[in-house]
Amino acid sequence: MKLAGVIKPKVFWWHPKLMDYRRPLFDQACAAWDVHFLLLADPGAELRQQAEVTVCDGPKDVAMRPWRLTWAEIKTMWKGVREADAVISSFLWNSYTLCLLLFCRVQGKPLTVWEELSRFPVSRLGRVQAAYYRFAQKYVNSFFTLGQLQRRSLLSMGADDAKIFVANEYPGQVYSKVPPRPMDLPGQSSEQRILFLGRLIPVKGVDVLLRAFAQLQQAGQSELDLLLVGEGTERAALQALAQELGVAERTHFLGAIHDPAQKSYLLRECALMAVPSVTHQGRTEGGPLVILEAMSAGLPVVSSNAVGSSEVFVRLLDERLVVPQGDVGALADAMWLVLGQQLEFRRISEMRFSEIPGHDWQFSMLNESLGYIGFGSEKFN
Repeated sequence: MKLAGVIKPKVFWWHPKLMDYRRPLFDQACAAWDVHFLLLADPGAELRQQAEVTVCDGPKDVAMRPWRLTWAEIKTMWKGVREADAVISSFLWNSYTLCLLLFCRVQGKPLTVWEELSRFPVSRLGRVQAAYYRFAQKYVNSFFTLGQLQRRSLLSMGADDAKIFVANEYPGQVYSKVPPRPMDLPGQSSEQRILFLGRLIPVKGVDVLLRAFAQLQQAGQSELDLLLVGEGTERAALQALAQELGVAERTHFLGAIHDPAQKSYLLRECALMAVPSVTHQGRTEGGPLVILEAMSAGLPVVSSNAVGSSEVFVRLLDERLVVPQGDVGALADAMWLVLGQQLEFRRISEMRFSEIPGHDWQFSMLNESLGYIGFGSEKFN
């Protein structure tokens, strides 16, 4: 579902410091999401020629002096908000986010704020700052943070947790370069392990994965093990489903793993990663970071088409690895395909990841934000 019924949403992104040297972000984002960018600063003639980008001319040093806006900058912001369907800004405590918030309120446009600070600056104008924070917490539609520390900072100021999304817990982690820390894993062979890494919640589609895993078991792949790494509200229901399907002995609930060294070992010791996400109550995932994490370790990924980033990254490997959401048989077939050609898919995964520019926190943040903006979310209704 597109934002407010708009066929190709226009996104006004006020982040001038990023424009000059992060062009790959736009190449990937325009491919991943059906959006049109309105940018503040001039990122160069080459980017100007892209049909997916419109440049709103303005000063490039706004982020360096956040409380000294000029009338020209204010007019640029007003124009950008007026022409856009959604707006992205960075940092809560500055004048341009305040202006954008006011303009979005007047013009009825949703505002997403990237909060990259782990501690919020304290102003001498304590009451004014507190009032602004309360106003922003109420009317900003969503916040995207780099990790739990920023999330906790927002919560401490009274932000609604339902508005906060953690886009990247381990910014820019390339797991092929992270020394692995061995850990005990179920199963006898890495070639027989299927990995799921994420929260156990409905939108992740783990129930679909369990049914596909059961099909593989029934087809004679009895030596396979399914590793479910994560916690969530659906754990008990998924354990019951595994028992019902007769795969409980080969389905292992390992809990959450946050240590990058252990995660590096985990990614090296599995045959493939499954990302079976589904649309649940109108919500679709923006683009799980685990897809990039798996590719960074050379691990093949099988994904549903309910994941926006899978359309870019997994498709680069083989279109047969992107399956219709909720299709148990298609998911089982795709996993079977990878299990039979593991070395080839690993080689392609490593090669393709090396060709993806900008696999860092900024891409993750933009990718997640555009997922909610471009494909709609109850947060914007």
